[in-house]
Order: sequence, then structure tokens, then C-alpha cells
Amino acid sequence: MLKYKVRYASINVDRFQAQLLLNLSTVRKKAVIAYIKRLIRSETDGIPIWSGAARATLIPLGRLANFVINITPRVQRSDDEHGISAGRAKARAAKFVTSGAARVEFSWYHSLWHYWFHEGSRGGNWKTIQKGLAAIDKVAKTSGFINTVSEEDRRVYVLSPSSANALKVLPPLGAYMTYRRRTIR
Repeated sequence: MLKYKVRYASINVDRFQAQLLLNLSTVRKKAVIAYIKRLIRSETDGIPIWSGAARATLIPLGRLANFVINITPRVQRSDDEHGISAGRAKARAAKFVTSGAARVEFSWYHSLWHYWFHEGSRGGNWKTIQKGLAAIDKVAKTSGFINTVSEEDRRVYVLSPSSANALKVLPPLGAYMTYRRRTIR
């Protein structure tokens, strides 16, 4: 009877995927923070503060990245249409991880009418969404990602590795491999 000694490698896929998701989440967190910081950069080049409602729409997005947004309104308003509580109540944010694909997504949207009015839909001049997307682009490029907006929902921002840098996002495979020996008769 013949004996064969075989050496083979096994990969701990669960640990590998967990590390990959952590790497992707780090990029998403950086992108979200860059987006928020760009939108609140200054009174003249971001979302200005009057009642605080427009900036408060960013609070749910800030929670995705554990980023605190300080808002000091010039006028104290607590009615349903103005004020920090109104902005926070009229905004939603979510994060997604697409399983099977090395990409992360996040969304932010709100129903605060005066934000959309000033944003440019009716001649406004804030243009903060474009500025925020430019900030995400900068983070994406330095991290080896491509930033796109979802075709199905224009409020979903998708970060996926560029083809040239896709391997940089992946954790080193050797750290998750175990080599074993076995004798086969």
C-alpha cells in the first residue's frame, strides 16, 4: 500500500471577510466625515446657519461615522418647520455593505424644503451636494476607490475599489491561511 504525504492550505474565510468589511468600513467612515466637513466648512462656502435646521439634516449621517456636528443657531426656533429638531426629524441616513462585492454604500436624504430651495432646485446658490461629492471623490482616490452615485437611487453614494487598486483593499491572504499536512493511504 502506498502512502502519500500531502500539504494543503485552508483559508479562514470568515476572518478574511470580517477584515475586508472593516477595511471597507474605514473608507466609508472617512468619506462620510469628508462629506460632512465639506458641507459645514464655513458660512459662505457651505450650509449657512440661521435656525440650524439645514445643518441638522446632517446629524443622522454623522451618526454613521460617529462624527459630532455642533450647531449654534442664530435664531432659536422650535416649531415644526425650523430649528435643529425639525432638521433632524426630516433627515435619514443609512449605510450598506454589499456582500460578495468589495464595495460600500451610504445614503443621506432629507425632506427639508428650504434646504432644497437654497441648494439650487429653484435658483439657490448653496450647491453643497456637488461640493460634498468632490470631497468624497478626494477620499476615494487616495484610498484607491471610485466614487459613483447609484443609478437606482441618486441619494446613494457607492464606493468601490478601482481596478488598478482593488488588491490594496484586500487584507493579505497569507494572514488567514493555515497549512496542514496529511498522510493518505
